[in-house]
Amino acid sequence: MELVAISKGGEELGIIEPISADFAFGSSENSFEIEVPNIDYMEPGTLVVAYGTEVGGRIVGVDDTSSLSTLKLVGKTWHGILEQSIICPPSGSEYRTVTGDARSVLRSLVSAIGMADYFGVKTGNSGISISGYKMVNEDYADDDQGRYAPAYSSIVRMLLEHGAKLTMEYSVEYDKVILNAEAQYDWSQDDEWDSDYCSVGIRMEPFVNHLIILGSGEGATRERTDMYINKNGKVVSSPTLLGMDRWMDVYDFNNAKDEAQITANGKKRLRQGFMDATKVDVDFKAEDDTFHVGDIVGAIDSRTGISASATI
Repeated sequence: MELVAISKGGEELGIIEPISADFAFGSSENSFEIEVPNIDYMEPGTLVVAYGTEVGGRIVGVDDTSSLSTLKLVGKTWHGILEQSIICPPSGSEYRTVTGDARSVLRSLVSAIGMADYFGVKTGNSGISISGYKMVNEDYADDDQGRYAPAYSSIVRMLLEHGAKLTMEYSVEYDKVILNAEAQYDWSQDDEWDSDYCSVGIRMEPFVNHLIILGSGEGATRERTDMYINKNGKVVSSPTLLGMDRWMDVYDFNNAKDEAQITANGKKRLRQGFMDATKVDVDFKAEDDTFHVGDIVGAIDSRTGISASATI
């Protein structure tokens, strides 16, 4: 994978030949670190790009200056730059609610966070329809802070709930990172999928798949909301795991302000329970850029016959 440096003014500075490079995105890190010879120092604000891939970001500083011959430059990936922006509710509204084609929604969100000079959206429609989706910070869904959602993780979650994924790559033509919403790809169902592309470890345990949420009120008048998650970890509107596969639990949420808080909290609890119980560890080849955050991969344990899939 070839890394290229681009100045703050948009001028290509040349190919970077780092001693080491580590880019992490899709999780809580969303950052990168590259070690270069002293003579290759790049000032904060310089972009580091791998053309045609999702790899890239902006240098923000130096991490280690103890070596006399090398420097460790650190930065935020495109994902991290988005994550440090907050999607706020419009004035007078409880939440920011979005409706429309997914690419149109992305444009409105990029504009709302004031990042339209740095991020664009692929032209045309994606064919993925979003209706009345409330942007909620699930980590704080039970208090007022839940109305303010970190952009990257909230957009990814929104698209995943609609069977889609967020992809991005830097465009020289527009001097921007171009975002795109497209359908998830399930590699575990692809005839050409081979788990030899990566190493996969599986752990499976039972998980709560039917959550009863008790809201305000008392006794027979107390509000009740039932939420469900399926075997693939997707929150669904009706139960799919029944009989001895059903595992129910009750969540007391009597201080919920509205249905949006109840829904956000319920989704968070169901997903966390699923992730704690069903884990697929996947290590890809460092040079492989075939897979995207939001895609589905899976494997079968030849010893037990157990199969599992997970969203990257």
